[in-house]
Amino acid sequence: MERFRKLSTRAPRNSKFQVNFTDINGDGVVDGQDVQLVKNAMPSMPSSDNYNSQADVNNDGVVDGADYQLVKKRIRKSC
Repeated sequence: MERFRKLSTRAPRNSKFQVNFTDINGDGVVDGQDVQLVKNAMPSMPSSDNYNSQADVNNDGVVDGADYQLVKKRIRKSC
C-alpha cells in the first residue's frame, strides 16, 4: 500500500513560487488563449456542459463576466 504525504499549500516566505489562477491553460503566461477559454465557458455553472472549473477564476461556482475581467486584466503577465 502506497503512503501519501500531505502537502502544504503554503509557500515559504522567501519563496519565489506564485500561483497565477488567471493562467487558465497553465502555459506560464496569461494571453488570448486564456481569455478564449473563459469566453468558451461563459456563462456556466458546474452542471453546465461548457463549465470549465479552471475558468472559474474567482471560485464562486459560476463562470461569468467577473472571471473574464480578472483574466483580461492580467493579460500578458508571466506566471
